[in-house]
Amino acid sequence: MRIFTLIVTLSLGLAGCVSVTPERAKLELPAQWRFAPAQKNAVIDHTWWRNFGSEELANLVWAAQMQSLDIAAAEARIRQSEATARMVGAELWPNLGAQLDTRRSARLGGNVELADNTFGAGLAASYELDLWGRLRANRDGALASLQASAFDRDAVQLTVSAAVASTWLQSVALQERSAIGQRNLASAERLLTLVETRARTGAATSLEVARQQGLVATQRRALASVRQQAEDARTALQVLLGQTQVLETTSNRFATLSLPAIGAGLPSELLTRRPDIARAEAQLESADANVLSARAALLPSLNLDVGVVSENGKNSTLRRATAFT
Repeated sequence: MRIFTLIVTLSLGLAGCVSVTPERAKLELPAQWRFAPAQKNAVIDHTWWRNFGSEELANLVWAAQMQSLDIAAAEARIRQSEATARMVGAELWPNLGAQLDTRRSARLGGNVELADNTFGAGLAASYELDLWGRLRANRDGALASLQASAFDRDAVQLTVSAAVASTWLQSVALQERSAIGQRNLASAERLLTLVETRARTGAATSLEVARQQGLVATQRRALASVRQQAEDARTALQVLLGQTQVLETTSNRFATLSLPAIGAGLPSELLTRRPDIARAEAQLESADANVLSARAALLPSLNLDVGVVSENGKNSTLRRATAFT
């Protein structure tokens, strides 16, 4: 008992001399943009895509947020982090266990009166004293990882929304270019017909006909390329929305869209808006907690175990054990 008390006393003294908290450098951020006026009351617009004035774009972004496979994967990672945080946090509480046992013994081919039935039950409890904060550091690290997963989901949502808006605008532009290319091809074909008619009457040379035929071929190739790009844009929208059916955009003119106003704002405020930076900060907190746990694991640990065993309701024994490693 004296040796155990001496070991505990020495360990507590050692813990008082060891610093397990990592130091973090402080960064000085600028107060405002260097070449832009600062906006004191900048408002964060979480539905910025509505500023384009297109109901179709708003419906596509809403569908992407509900059906995107990337967002679904990010939400699954959040649930995984929640389960890990609950599992790690449970280590701060005592561990209880129960056991039931039944046995029958008899002599093979012998007297039946020598047979015996034995019933047993046991209850055990164990608890680790968190002397150095290792378990609390594990819990804090798991919670920080959970926050990082939540910020990662927000970053994925923002990325998917921006990708849907960009792809939709590209699709609208390609449709408008396709319509222009179709009109250019029709004009080139009419001019080719006119040149061929003139060539038959001797008013145009074969060289002029060949040049116009080359121009028509160029217009056809350009139109086919634009149509292929438009098809690729629709396929990209299907992937972003997690759909398989063909999407057809109805808006085909940029003149009907409005240009959103973008404010400069403050650099520090801009940092707080970005979920990817918040995710990196949460991952840094989780790494700090892991360092704290690793340092605390180098120190001795104290475990308390208590068990109760009973057989046939007659004899019960109480066992208490203390482990110091």
